[in-house]
Amino acid sequence: MNDTTTKPRRRWKLWVTASMVAVLVLTGAGMSVWHYQQKRGELRDDLQRIPADAFAFATIRIADYWHSPGGNHLRDSLNRHHPQALGQMERELGLGPGNIERITLVVPKLETLEKVWYGFVVTNCRLDADKIGQAYNEKAVEGSIEGNTYYFRNGLAYHFMSYYQVMVGTEEGLRLALTTPAAQEGPLKGAIDLATAAQHHIIAGVNPPQAALKEYRDKIPQLFRAAFPAFVSDSFVEGVASKFTPALELRSATLLIHEVDGLNLQAQVHYGDEERARRAKEALEGSKALAKLSIPSVRKMIPPNFPKEIGKLLTAVGTTLDKMKLESHGPVVHVPFHVQDQSSRIGAMLAMMVPMVLGSDAAAP
Repeated sequence: MNDTTTKPRRRWKLWVTASMVAVLVLTGAGMSVWHYQQKRGELRDDLQRIPADAFAFATIRIADYWHSPGGNHLRDSLNRHHPQALGQMERELGLGPGNIERITLVVPKLETLEKVWYGFVVTNCRLDADKIGQAYNEKAVEGSIEGNTYYFRNGLAYHFMSYYQVMVGTEEGLRLALTTPAAQEGPLKGAIDLATAAQHHIIAGVNPPQAALKEYRDKIPQLFRAAFPAFVSDSFVEGVASKFTPALELRSATLLIHEVDGLNLQAQVHYGDEERARRAKEALEGSKALAKLSIPSVRKMIPPNFPKEIGKLLTAVGTTLDKMKLESHGPVVHVPFHVQDQSSRIGAMLAMMVPMVLGSDAAAP
């Protein structure tokens, strides 16, 4: 066989091989993109399941915080106080804090708070249902809600929604979440949209029942009456109390927390219209001044055996109140906080939660 015949055949084989490789690569890439989109869709799905007319919700982006400077403080705190916690978590659940994309808690109604609540745990890796089942399914009762299998044990129910998402809560809470479509419009819609934007470590929204707020507003004069000496007239006390009641005429509130160069918090309080917001801002300014004056008294009430960090926190709160500048924009009052501190407030909170989730075995021996 001469070279003129061999070369075309070699070129043909090379072309076929290259084409097959290209098809495999493109197919693999396409499947990866599809898988990623499916995964990201599931990550957003938990927030879409928050009813915009619920009483309250809170969501925390664990993985994002875990890989931030504040996460270093959290790891240090866990290693000091609960040295076995991370190892136990990885053994029992097959994942660590860096794999938990987000934890969300939903409270549909204030009056059924203890019996009806649910939440979501969303991960960035596939959940090992068998491993989790071995850790938590012992003595668990299996049930079904409209074809959705769930497990119930010690008052807690959980249901695997996908490879990346599990729903947890009370049995009544899971039933509500799995059978009732979440309202897409309501007082918490703005807070849910902010959570979807994923720009803060923690976001919480509250939609307080107006009847409960009115009942509390009506009690404010009584609270002030108890704080004033008996010789002060009731009319004076009621006049002072009336300066604070507009702050409790809110329709909803959103809390945004992000830890970068200190702890940054912002409360966005919605009052329905601009005039109510203006009066509420004045009331909040008065509350801020009152809180500042009360710090020395609170400091004296701290028992000697309490951690010194509490005193430092009060100092930081006083500094924050001095720098706080309230703003009102239309029907919304913005209340910013910034605590410049080297210690991690979010990390301390998360460190306290770990032994509660894993049990006493996570504590130091």
